[in-house]
Amino acid sequence: MITIWGVPIVATVEQVLKDIKLELYGTGLLKEMNNTGSDLMVTCPFHKGGKENKPSCGVLLKEKKVNGKSYEAGTVHCYTCGYTAELPQFVADVLGHKDVNTTRKHYAAQEDSRRRAAARVVHLRED
Repeated sequence: MITIWGVPIVATVEQVLKDIKLELYGTGLLKEMNNTGSDLMVTCPFHKGGKENKPSCGVLLKEKKVNGKSYEAGTVHCYTCGYTAELPQFVADVLGHKDVNTTRKHYAAQEDSRRRAAARVVHLRED
């Protein structure tokens, strides 16, 4: 579990990024992810058309303090182009949403459709 913008999220940074990668399947974005222990290095979707060969964008896997400043898990920084954001904004930017609220609505609709699909698939046994 991670905390983003003071809200606990029942997912890891890696799970969130894998979900985005799956959603972007076929685009070539986030094609490579390497776990370094403290960061998840991904190919940056914002420079070279998202088609770079080696991951240059680091996403913190857990909170980190540097020189007295605290960075939340999910803080994103590309070491090549300088893109920096927190995870919700990164997700919005990667998905092409105009703001984080659009992303929230997108995921809320997805969750609703997943629940409905699960209800159609799951059959309770009658004794």
